[in-house]
Amino acid sequence: MKLIKACVRTRMADAVIHALEKLNIPCLNASDVKVIGAEMKSEEAEEVSLEYGAEFVAMTKLEILCQDNEADRIVTTIRKSAHTGRAGDGMIITMPVEDAIKIHPPKQIT
Repeated sequence: MKLIKACVRTRMADAVIHALEKLNIPCLNASDVKVIGAEMKSEEAEEVSLEYGAEFVAMTKLEILCQDNEADRIVTTIRKSAHTGRAGDGMIITMPVEDAIKIHPPKQIT
């Protein structure tokens, strides 16, 4: 299994999510994040964080758990649907998953 984490421009998140829905992704987590980095400067609203003393950009982080053979297709879909052609479009990280366990166990037959 693989875990794909992608940070994309918030204004592009809907397009990315809709593109992933077409792939029948069973589960996707999305959350708002603040990204700090040299390439993250954008024409979109930037804020100055007094705590970090740096500029940050609001982005959306997507997390997808998938089978190994689905990862390339998912990454390609994210890249195509999140691309604007400007620096700071985001980043995709793919990592192996050793185990994934559901919290709610199946009902036991008595």
